[in-house]
Amino acid sequence: MALDRNQLIRVYSSRLVKSLVPAEFGEEFIHSVTNDLLTSFNNNLSQPTTHSQNEINSITNKFKTSFLSHGAKSQWVSFQRVLESLLRFKSVDQVCNYLIFLDALQNPESQTFGNPNRDNINAKNWISQETLSQIIEPYYETLSEESILAYLSFTLLGLDSKLLSFSNNKEIEIPATVNRSYSGLLTNILECALLYKNLQIFIESKMGKMSSPIKTAYLRVLELQINSYVTHINDLFTVQPSSLIAVYNSIYPWIPKLRFLYSLTLDQDTLNGFDFLTKVYGLTKFGDVVIRELSEVIFYDISKPYFEILENWIISGDLIDNSDDFFIKFNPEKNYINDIIDFIPTKIPTFISKRSGYKIFQIGKTLIFLAKYCKELNWLNQYTHKYTTEIFSVNGGLQSMSINDVTEVVNNQYYDVMNYLTTVLQGPKNELYTHLVNFKKIYFTDSNDFIDVLISKGTRIFEESSTNISSTYLSQVITEAVNYSSMQHFRYKNRVDARVLNPTHGNVGWEVFTVEYRIEDLAINYLLEPQMSQYLKMFHFVWKIKHLQFVLNNNFVDATNLKKNDLKSILQKYRKIQRKIVWVTKAFNTSNLIRAHMQKFLNSLIGYISYDIIENNFNSIINRSYFKTNIAEEKFDNVESKSLLSSLNPDVNEDHVDHNVNELTIDEIIKKHEDYLRAITNFKLLSEDSLGKLTQSSYISQIYEILHIIFKFVTSCREFHHLIVNYVLVLNLEENEDSLEDDTMVQIDNDLEEIERTLVAVVDRIYKDIYSSEFKLREREFVQDLKIDFELRDLSRLF
Repeated sequence: MALDRNQLIRVYSSRLVKSLVPAEFGEEFIHSVTNDLLTSFNNNLSQPTTHSQNEINSITNKFKTSFLSHGAKSQWVSFQRVLESLLRFKSVDQVCNYLIFLDALQNPESQTFGNPNRDNINAKNWISQETLSQIIEPYYETLSEESILAYLSFTLLGLDSKLLSFSNNKEIEIPATVNRSYSGLLTNILECALLYKNLQIFIESKMGKMSSPIKTAYLRVLELQINSYVTHINDLFTVQPSSLIAVYNSIYPWIPKLRFLYSLTLDQDTLNGFDFLTKVYGLTKFGDVVIRELSEVIFYDISKPYFEILENWIISGDLIDNSDDFFIKFNPEKNYINDIIDFIPTKIPTFISKRSGYKIFQIGKTLIFLAKYCKELNWLNQYTHKYTTEIFSVNGGLQSMSINDVTEVVNNQYYDVMNYLTTVLQGPKNELYTHLVNFKKIYFTDSNDFIDVLISKGTRIFEESSTNISSTYLSQVITEAVNYSSMQHFRYKNRVDARVLNPTHGNVGWEVFTVEYRIEDLAINYLLEPQMSQYLKMFHFVWKIKHLQFVLNNNFVDATNLKKNDLKSILQKYRKIQRKIVWVTKAFNTSNLIRAHMQKFLNSLIGYISYDIIENNFNSIINRSYFKTNIAEEKFDNVESKSLLSSLNPDVNEDHVDHNVNELTIDEIIKKHEDYLRAITNFKLLSEDSLGKLTQSSYISQIYEILHIIFKFVTSCREFHHLIVNYVLVLNLEENEDSLEDDTMVQIDNDLEEIERTLVAVVDRIYKDIYSSEFKLREREFVQDLKIDFELRDLSRLF
């Protein structure tokens, strides 16, 4: 039959005493000591309180007297150690287990009750085993649990005490008087103390010094959390806990919290506000419940400043972000709206979709444009009032709303601002599309008669040095060109102006003159102005071609007049030089054929550029981007009278205006305009980077070379015509030979011969050098390059 605990204690107590008391002391003494030991156990267990060392000493004094009176000093030392350990136990189980443990140490063969040990165990064997206490002591009390608990609350609140103190805030040294049993438990408990101490130091060192509002908000959250921890510790130690186990169980939930807070604290030196916010939001989706719930608490507080930035941006276009935590930032050193406001898609937080982030960016940017450039203050006040009410009165701010609700608000705002932006830009205040058409008319010389008159009326001043051309002359030329062309009925004729770009000595007016279509008074100027250099670049190229067309036509007129008038009369008058006059006439015919060939080249080239490049890109990029319906397929010959917005009235109190124009953002408007001009200026025919496969020269360089050859032809033709005029004048002098002296007649004959030689040389230069050797060769190479280029093959058929 199994023995109960009390019976086991009696059996093992008897064995213990017999192992320590020599047999010669007698059974009576052994029995007496055993009874006294059992009495001490019973008294100790009936009052389960922690005894002081003085109490333990008073209990052991009786045993000490008995042992020393029998001269058993060494046996007393061993017995005393065991007795002091046993008296500290507070339960029957602890005493029983310890006695069984001691019995097993001295007699490994006897592991279970039922096989009696030897009645006599050699006391010398026991006494000589000095390592017994060394083995037992580290696992049992040396410093009382009560003493440890008395100081523990100070340590858990980050304070030094007589028992435990912090070393460099990184470690706490557990005294050697605390045995291994307690020290293992203390290690777990004191982790909270170290974590709290470091968190407290971090708060004190960083308070008021954080650059990011998000990280400053984390400091406040951290302070609240550790204040809750302090409150918990104070409540725990209001009445001293019963044991270290009780303390550990009470603070156990705080251990993962403090660990987590400390890990986030370490991130403060390596992560900016945005990255830290993103990390915490990601942790709100973490699997561990403690981490997830604490992350949600932290995210709610640290996201407040971020949502405040967002609210200011989408309500009034104000960006209050000095720490670059937001995905939008200002560049105050820039002037152009697209350079002033930067969009950083990589910094859109994960709790906002990429699409919503883009809309948020456009909302604030558009509000700034409407306020600063369009001065639409009344509408902006209504907009601000509307969404301030919805976000703060109906709701408690964006942070109080679900992500779906925030997305809905953003979508509504985006719809409002895009609709109104389109109304303002395409309506009568700005007429964006109309002015783009006018740019095409003026800069790309789409209004041909105006350009022709401009060249005709300005020829005199354009041939002068650019430094001599005054603004007054330019104004006169522009006024005349407008009044003598279809531009006189142009509603926007007052916007047409002219100027000379970078006039320098040696440049003539033709080289630096440019027209201007002025829209500085309109808000759209801030969207289109950065690309104006592309318009000027194209204007100068087309202007050069138009000028050559004009001078070729004038040259043809001069040639025709000379042939019809002077040469015809001379042919009838001077029969003796008829053969030479016929030769000159053939030279006229040849130059006319060459001129016609060159005119065809220029006409084909300018036609291709005007329609296949400029007009085609305007239709495919501008028209198709701007309009919702098939209106993009129509011909916009009278765009000024076309209603782009079917019911547009900027003064109406409606939230939205119906129209047939696509609601493009500021960025889309700018980009479409850039794409349109880039498609023209970077077109293969006009790009320096596109080389012909045969010549390995760029198409545009070949064109300029041919234009230069044509100009040489015009110059030579002028020289030819001038020689003909002189030739006629000399012949007229020769007609009066009877009244002239012989020397004069000789000089006239010499002049005629010189003119005839020069005429022959000029005609040879025109036909052999300029036309046959240069123009035909360059044209042939150019056309061959075009033929083997799939994209430009159609142009080759025009020459």
